[in-house]
Amino acid sequence: MGCQQKPAKDEYRLIEHIEVAGQCHENHVAQSAEYKGSLVHWFNVTKGKHNVYGGVDSAEDLDKVPEETANPNKYHPPFIVTFDDITPEQVAQPEFSLSGISCRPGGTLGCNQPQYETSCRLRVVRRLDHLPEDTDGKPKEGTKK
Repeated sequence: MGCQQKPAKDEYRLIEHIEVAGQCHENHVAQSAEYKGSLVHWFNVTKGKHNVYGGVDSAEDLDKVPEETANPNKYHPPFIVTFDDITPEQVAQPEFSLSGISCRPGGTLGCNQPQYETSCRLRVVRRLDHLPEDTDGKPKEGTKK
């Protein structure tokens, strides 16, 4: 019986952590809302590929949840918009537009259905060459996929 070597794990290098803010709207409606969040840009050294992804959440207070419960037939913007498969070129400027998917927390997959294509116009708040620290001084979650 021969020994099998485990394949080497891919090596990743953080390129930047981008804090963003701006407006988003689900593509089937015109009503937009304010959002803030972050994008993470990793480079897979092993494969020579960039991986940029992230998300934004509603800058509105969670105090609106009771209003949404009381008025379920009124349109309410999503709490979260996620972005995958972003190219480094898309986020190179101080302002940019991204397409994402809306998410209303809950459901079996973490988001209640339906989810919608969502357009966002975002501006860079700050760029970091490291993951930001949490309040306890440890790097925030921003792990690579």
